[in-house]
Order: sequence, then structure tokens, then C-alpha cells
Amino acid sequence: MTGTKDHAVAGILWSLVAGLFTVATNAMIHAVGPDVPAVQSAFIRFGLGALVMMPVLVLVIRRGLPEGVARPLALRAVVHAIAVACWFYALGRLTPAESTAIGYLFPVAMMAGGVILLGEKLTRVRLWAVVVALVGAIVILRPGFAPISPAHISMIAAALIFAASYLMAKVLVRRLEPKAVVALLSAGVALCLLPFAALAWVPISARDFALVAGSAATATLGQLAATRALKLAPVAVLQPVAFFQIIWATAATVMIFGEAVSGAVLVGAAMIVASVAWAARVEARAGS
Repeated sequence: MTGTKDHAVAGILWSLVAGLFTVATNAMIHAVGPDVPAVQSAFIRFGLGALVMMPVLVLVIRRGLPEGVARPLALRAVVHAIAVACWFYALGRLTPAESTAIGYLFPVAMMAGGVILLGEKLTRVRLWAVVVALVGAIVILRPGFAPISPAHISMIAAALIFAASYLMAKVLVRRLEPKAVVALLSAGVALCLLPFAALAWVPISARDFALVAGSAATATLGQLAATRALKLAPVAVLQPVAFFQIIWATAATVMIFGEAVSGAVLVGAAMIVASVAWAARVEARAGS
């Protein structure tokens, strides 16, 4: 029992670290803005990430992959590449607080995906959590009262598709080390984005390149931390921890970029936070 608790605590700490890196990544891409095409920024980020992870890639290639994981790895790379393109497009146009708040649909999609893809039980608690979270998303978007931009739609799509990618990761880490999963993802996504980035390529300033390069470092470290957390603790334990991101994202929006944060964004984010945290707490008690 003690070992299980220690693993859960370690998983929570790794999840906190992953959240900090995620907010840092979002802030840097937001600073780049729409001047650089989303697929170009995403390709640079994952190409540099693959270079950083090259020692791990070489080791994985030398050892070879376990039987039956090559196809799931390739499928995850394609899915993740689509999510990343949507994500980078939205980050350049939404404030860090907005993108983080809408991104909280990710754990809701993880719940639903766990039922659909992993055969997890659809409990009444999960169902209510999804309903309340969706209402929270409506509060954030305020359809009919505020314009819903393509960036908002893109961020919603990114959250949903990222959930599918990380559910695949949950399965893959049963057979591969977390660092191998991250390294192979970085290389796979870079390859998927390469032709689209080449078509959209524009000259990039030294400042923007430095920001994208910085995002590559923080995002890769964040993926390592998140994947490690998934290996140590159940999703239900980890999801509430991710909600600390809204605090850091709001601070970045106001203090770094001097942009206003809508009360609706904070209220909607709080609704999503409360719904998923409540569901995780109830399920954790039921499983203890």
C-alpha cells in the first residue's frame, strides 16, 4: 500500500512539473503569434525535440521495437500531428488563459475516451462530470454573446484529439519506456508535419526562432514529465493536478502580455475543474 501511495505522490509531482512546462510552452507560442504559420512552428518544435531525443532514438533503433507496437506508434504520430497543428494555430491567437481554459476539455475527453477506447465503465459520476464540463465550455465560449473564432474551434479540436493521443500513450507505456514513447512521437510528428511546413514556410526572425526553440525544450520536457506521471499513477489521480495550470496561465496573460482575462473564462474553467476534480475524488474513494 505504501509503495502505491508513493507512486501516486510521485505521479502528482511529475504532473505538476508537466503543467508548468505546458504553460511555458503556450506562452512562448503565443508570443510568436500568427506571423509564423502554425505548421511551420509545430514542425520546428518537434524537429528540435527529435534532435534533443536523438540519443534515445538511436538506442531504441538499436534495441528494436517490441512486436506489435510499430503500427500504434505510427497512428499516434499522425493523430498527434493533427492535434499539434490545431493547437499551435490556436495558441498564436488566444491568450494563455483562454487556451488553458478551453484545454481543460482534454481531461473530459480522456474520461469519454477511456470508456470508448479502453473499455472503462461509464459511471453516473463521470457522466455528470462531462455534462457540467460541457456547460463550463459553453460559459467560456459564450455563443451568441461573444464571437467564436476559428482559434476557439481549433483549440477545442486540439483538446479532443490530444485526448485520443494520450490514451494511446497510456497503452504504449505498458510496453515501452516513457522516454522511448516521447522520442518516437517527436520524430513521428516531425515527419508528418514536414511536407505541410515546407509548403507554408516563411522567413522567421531570430526572436521567433528562439521562442519556438524554447517551446521545443519545454514541451519535450513536459511530455517526458506527463508520460512519467501516467506510468506512476492512474488518470483519475492525475487529472485534478492539471488544473493548477489556469493559475499560472492567468498570471502569464496579465503579467507578461498585459492582456485582460474575461470573468467568463475563469468561471467556465472553474466549472470544468470542479466537475473533473469531483469525479476523480469520488472514483478514488470508491477504489480505495
